Amino acid sequence: MKAVILAGRPGRELRPLTCFRPTSMLPLINRPLVEHLILALRRHGIKEIILSLLYRGEVVRNYFGSGKNWGVDIIYGVEEEPQGIVGEIKALLPVLEGEPFLLLGGHTITDIDMSRLMQVHREKSGLATIALTKMVNGEGRLLCGEGGVIERFLEPREAAESALGNGGIYCLDPGIFKKISEVHGGGDLSRDILPFLPKGSLFGHLAEGYLRSIHYLEGYKSAHWDALTGKVKINIEDGRLMKDGVFCGNGCHIDEGACLEGPVYIGQNCWLRKGARVGPYSVIGSAVHISSGAVVENSVIGSGCYLGEGVRVQQALIGQGCEIQDYVQIDGGTAIGEGTKLGVSTVIKEGVSIWPGRWVPPGVVVNSSLGWEGRTSRRLFDWHGVKGTAGIQITPEFAAKLGATYASMLDKGSFLAISRDIQPISGITKKALISGLLSMGTDVYNLQAAPSPVTRYSLQYLGAIGGIHVRSSRKDPGAVVIEFFDSDGINISPVLENYFESLFSRDELRWLTLAEFGKTLYPPGLMEFYSKGIMEWVDVEAICRKDFALVIDSSYGSASRICLDVLTRMGCRVINLRPEAKVMEFVKSYQTEHTAMEEVKNFTKLEGDVGIMFDGEGEQLLLVDELGHPFSMEETTSLLVYLVINKFPKAKIALPGIVPKPIQDMIKQAGEEFVRTEPARRSLLVEATDNDVHLAAYGERPAFPPFHTAFDAIAASVFVLDIIAKQNRPLSEIRKDLPAFAPLKEEVACPVEYQKKVMRRLMEETGDDQSQLLDGLRIFSQTGWIFIQPHPDRPYVSLSVEAETDQVGEELLAEYKEKIAEYQAIADCGLRIAD
Repeated sequence: MKAVILAGRPGRELRPLTCFRPTSMLPLINRPLVEHLILALRRHGIKEIILSLLYRGEVVRNYFGSGKNWGVDIIYGVEEEPQGIVGEIKALLPVLEGEPFLLLGGHTITDIDMSRLMQVHREKSGLATIALTKMVNGEGRLLCGEGGVIERFLEPREAAESALGNGGIYCLDPGIFKKISEVHGGGDLSRDILPFLPKGSLFGHLAEGYLRSIHYLEGYKSAHWDALTGKVKINIEDGRLMKDGVFCGNGCHIDEGACLEGPVYIGQNCWLRKGARVGPYSVIGSAVHISSGAVVENSVIGSGCYLGEGVRVQQALIGQGCEIQDYVQIDGGTAIGEGTKLGVSTVIKEGVSIWPGRWVPPGVVVNSSLGWEGRTSRRLFDWHGVKGTAGIQITPEFAAKLGATYASMLDKGSFLAISRDIQPISGITKKALISGLLSMGTDVYNLQAAPSPVTRYSLQYLGAIGGIHVRSSRKDPGAVVIEFFDSDGINISPVLENYFESLFSRDELRWLTLAEFGKTLYPPGLMEFYSKGIMEWVDVEAICRKDFALVIDSSYGSASRICLDVLTRMGCRVINLRPEAKVMEFVKSYQTEHTAMEEVKNFTKLEGDVGIMFDGEGEQLLLVDELGHPFSMEETTSLLVYLVINKFPKAKIALPGIVPKPIQDMIKQAGEEFVRTEPARRSLLVEATDNDVHLAAYGERPAFPPFHTAFDAIAASVFVLDIIAKQNRPLSEIRKDLPAFAPLKEEVACPVEYQKKVMRRLMEETGDDQSQLLDGLRIFSQTGWIFIQPHPDRPYVSLSVEAETDQVGEELLAEYKEKIAEYQAIADCGLRIAD
């Protein structure tokens, strides 16, 4: 017997999940609905299957092909125009005439015994046999008499206790074709054909098992719960039972500390980070990344999705390939179409539907559904560059397009430098970027594995018009960051980022002849050039005479190579605690920073003169003196200021406006010029470049523009050794010359959607004579000041307090924490009233 599956239903009530696929291709436990039907038919010996297509038929064809991989033969029937079920069957008459066949809807979920249904049909010798179910709704009810004869189809309002439901699976005889041929145009089988068959030719069979058709989003969600709890017996793809009710696909990476509460299904190649929680009745597709602190409950997440830190998803349906950034909240009853991107701290309220490909900016509260109107592409750049999860947002195809777009912004024949960190994924991404650059006629200096400061510094040596650096994220080892530099080694401006994104979204790439494609060069001597550049700024002989014993921790990064080269050239003896670049250790390195610092402190106290910790890129510097005492961020900044004051008379020092007052006083007392900047990395470096600054420091990231305009912890560590050698005093003694302070700091929870309202109220309350605006709000009192800075895409505000005494500082901090909580409550009340 053959089977016909009506696999082309558009599923309008299931949008936005069916905007790009028919209902039959919606996944149920990581397999399309129609695939479950095909596997069930094969189990019952039916291997000749006809798929009738209409809406998005290419999706079905591309997935199943000939059916060989499923052990069946598939024939496709294509309906040019919708004619109803009767029209579809008419179109298939040449294929079906002469033998009975099964007819099923592609939106059906079942585990009934179809072999028994076929046997009953043969035994009754009727024209049609219907699979009946006790799951009765308002429509599709009928009365079944003795011997299974269908006596009557009931109207929706008719009452009948003995009524059964039409399950939507039919076994049909060729004799029904004559009746179908009498119906002109389209029509519905159960309404326009079956009720008019001769009495005694239509039978019903009460099927034992699960039988359900998917028409609405809520029913689609419920079908997953039924599959998880075993109400419907279907094949769970590659699912191995890890513990009670938890099925996990092959290739998954579940961090220690991730929580799974059954019944749950996790698809293949997923990554659940430490602190992530997937609660009961959740289904996760393949290749999904769930970050630390994210919580998923009673939800279906499509394949290829990314969930950032602190995300909350409850009772939602999320399509494939969505990017849900940090601290997003998705409430119950929501449905999000594939390829949607939700910015940081957005809130999707209950019952909202978002159509595919939408971009929702950070901090927005979405109260009503978003359709096709006003669709925008995803934002490429964040604070550091283009960032995304490897294999999900950052693929080789995506990286190649990025490279081609950047090259299209430049003249043909321009030179760009490109480098990467030591991680394999960075190497793969860099090769793809190079392919895109070359395809647009840009010549490439391939610096291979090199830390970011070396790449930025080498641009002047190479005469390159710009640069690219690819690295793995320290905080999120599953993510890749791609940074784009201008000719000064500074990340490209927001104006260029916007132009870049415009070209990327419009695919406006130029055409080249074969002779115009770019070439790749491998410039020699970059490390030598960088090392000599640093050594020109210090007294090498004094450092050599000092015979330093150094304890180094370079976090397994590429900075390890260059710092060892520079320090050993100056006669330093180096104990390198994490010298080898190993992938798994890199992954663990962020989770063990506290342990690493303890090791540096202990080794320095026992065997070293100075302890130095770098981040993997060599941009951030952490110091430990010979007594094993680490420097705080403020102490590191003041040490760098002290270093410049002693090295450059009449120096200019650029620091964020929130830098502690003792450091500002230190600069002024020395007769140096203090340049106040916005507390943003790029703003700081641009200001330093434009004003001939000698030091620009962003926390523990120092830049020395006379050397080069980039954060460079490697150069800073050598300059620290220089001042120790010249003064011939240990670092702990120099520390005593630095100002003593202990500013209070705290982060207070505040959702992004409330931050503007809270900051506005604080400004209105204090007035211009008591406050100062500079990328935040500084409020002065008689005994100190407090700086309040909202985080641009995180649900908190940062508070920094300086006061005459610790007690006064604590009181000031407590006062404004209370104010922020009060103003949040007022803002929350306003939003709820607006809803």
